[in-house]
Amino acid sequence: MYNLNRRVKTIFLFICFLLQASSVKAIDKEYEITTNKITDQVFVLSVAWSETSFINSAIVVGDEGVMLITAQMSPVAPSLEAKIKELTGKPVTHVLNVASDTFHYHANDYFIERGAELISHSELQYTQASTQILFDRKFSMQFGSELVTATYTRAHSKGQTIVYLENSN
Repeated sequence: MYNLNRRVKTIFLFICFLLQASSVKAIDKEYEITTNKITDQVFVLSVAWSETSFINSAIVVGDEGVMLITAQMSPVAPSLEAKIKELTGKPVTHVLNVASDTFHYHANDYFIERGAELISHSELQYTQASTQILFDRKFSMQFGSELVTATYTRAHSKGQTIVYLENSN
């Protein structure tokens, strides 16, 4: 019986090691990000998580920095940041969260650590999302030449927000 318990523990530790190694590998992975230019100041960035699963973010280029609309998941944040710097030469200074689904806000802390301000509907403070600047019904901000307006809607998830770009929609 002693040998069986020892073998089970050894196998368990080996599996834990493999899982930890694979999760570390996922963090270092570079993600392919495709870009769709809407205007000189607005781009849509798409990340393929699988052959059938994509997550889109938008960026608005301002005078001093970039507003990222949907931070995505933490593992993709370095690749997303690199693509944004490649396109604009500017840092992400603002992140606009549009919903409480994890894939929209999971990378918030990554961008906070680099100096970005987070803008979210007030319902996101009751989720696991990091929050800073909160709004209730509507939020508007001039960002470079673009007026960005976020409007809360009772839709798919908590804090669901529709973003309207005055000069680009």
